[in-house]
Amino acid sequence: MQRETLSDEDLAGYFYLEGIARMMSDDDMEGWRKQFADVMARDFATTWGFEIIEDWLEEATITEEKKEFILEITEQFKKHL
Repeated sequence: MQRETLSDEDLAGYFYLEGIARMMSDDDMEGWRKQFADVMARDFATTWGFEIIEDWLEEATITEEKKEFILEITEQFKKHL
């Protein structure tokens, strides 16, 4: 997959899911944070549904830090609905 060929919406989804995966596996977030912020600053609309992630978070047995992070990036992404 070539990220350069993705639409802004698809790129946002890519970085959103990558951020969740990185947080869950305790990976370094430094470079990811800038990339996510850059994509979120773009003007695009999304049709993503976030219910699956939000429902999972209600039941997930993960740290509050991880839940808060995922909720934060979800809210950022939802601004493009």
